[in-house]
Amino acid sequence: MIAGLAIPLGLIYWCVKSAAINQVLNSETNYIVGLSVILLATTIGLGFLALRERRRRHREELRRATADLELRQALDDVDVANGSRSAFLASVSHELRTPLNAIIGFTDVIHSEAFGKITPSRYGDYINDIRKSAYLLQSSIENILDVSKMEVGEYQTHSEELVLVCAVDDARHAVQAEAQSRDVRIAMDIPDDLTVWADRRAVRRIIDNLLSNAIKFNRAGGLVEIEGNEEGDGYVCLSIRDTGLGIEREQVGRLFEPFTQTSPMSAPAAEGLGLGLTIVKHLVALQGGSVNMSSSVGVGTAVTIRLPVAATIEAQVPIAAIAAPAEATEAVPEHRSAGASVA
Repeated sequence: MIAGLAIPLGLIYWCVKSAAINQVLNSETNYIVGLSVILLATTIGLGFLALRERRRRHREELRRATADLELRQALDDVDVANGSRSAFLASVSHELRTPLNAIIGFTDVIHSEAFGKITPSRYGDYINDIRKSAYLLQSSIENILDVSKMEVGEYQTHSEELVLVCAVDDARHAVQAEAQSRDVRIAMDIPDDLTVWADRRAVRRIIDNLLSNAIKFNRAGGLVEIEGNEEGDGYVCLSIRDTGLGIEREQVGRLFEPFTQTSPMSAPAAEGLGLGLTIVKHLVALQGGSVNMSSSVGVGTAVTIRLPVAATIEAQVPIAAIAAPAEATEAVPEHRSAGASVA
């Protein structure tokens, strides 16, 4: 802009100077000519500025058009990648599950001794190991495939009204043998009429993962408390607390990331891929709820989930709506067992 004004200003200065000289010389004709030159120079300067502005706008429009084209291309690439990913997952699911199902099926038949007693007995131990490893591999494959589907929005759920105490009690019975083998008690305090609006399979999987972690990382003679209540804002709060070794505050936020396993140095190495809490986070979000964790080393860990209590609350499907884990508190809320069923 300064460069555009330089020419007309220079001409104006020259013309004014000439007009002053001519005025001294008392030349009326030259004075009129000077004014004409001033008008001409001003017109040329304004035209130059208008041309520069037009060129600037043209460059800006071209830049925006290029950015839009690049964005559309990027979105197309994402769609192609998602399609390839879905095809790959479908192929992997079939190629891995088919032989694994055969392994599990035959080991189950042998383990049940359907066609006769296993001899020598050492073979029975081998079958038990194969069977256990096959189920563990099956669980890992299912978790990987499910997380992949959840991240691209292809995981399907069907919400319905569920009695929370029934879902929790079923999960508690499923892990009771493991809890007894680790000398861990499970206490439950949930009203019989407390209901949630969620997918039955998703809720069961959420509770299974949280109970499994609470037992796995607990201490001998420890306690797992399950407590549910309605908060009055259209949501049900379900808390699962343990008296385990706890987790350092700085590590709590990482636990919801895929393939992350964090535990105190004194804790035994955990089985699995570190996808349990990632799956919990996604499943809770698909129900329109949120998940929070608090922990303190030497005290224990508490995980709290909030689920809609009625169908009037719509589930928020986008993954962006997932609530970030809260920062660890100094201590887990005091454990209570009054009025609770203990197993």
